[in-house]
Amino acid sequence: MFIAENLSSNYYLNIDIDMSDGIGISNSRRSLITHDCIPPSHRQIVFLTEWTQQPNETAKMDYAFQYLHVQRSNNSVPAINSFQNDFHSFRPFLIKNK
Repeated sequence: MFIAENLSSNYYLNIDIDMSDGIGISNSRRSLITHDCIPPSHRQIVFLTEWTQQPNETAKMDYAFQYLHVQRSNNSVPAINSFQNDFHSFRPFLIKNK
């Protein structure tokens, strides 16, 4: 499971993940390349991965990711239906002051 948290209180978090070098895997987003934009003070389950290898086949999980804080929201790819409370929808959390 890959979970991302945006600890910023002002900026959106863009996160791009590429798992296209993986072999014998699938994930809950049905795409091995994802882009998400997480609002300030939110977290998101980006994807859940599972092995799909068959007997006598090789499996490998490999990924690369990049992230960047930005001022404006943009769309997730593949799309997430946040209005339907999708498993991958971002969810708010409170940042406690120390």
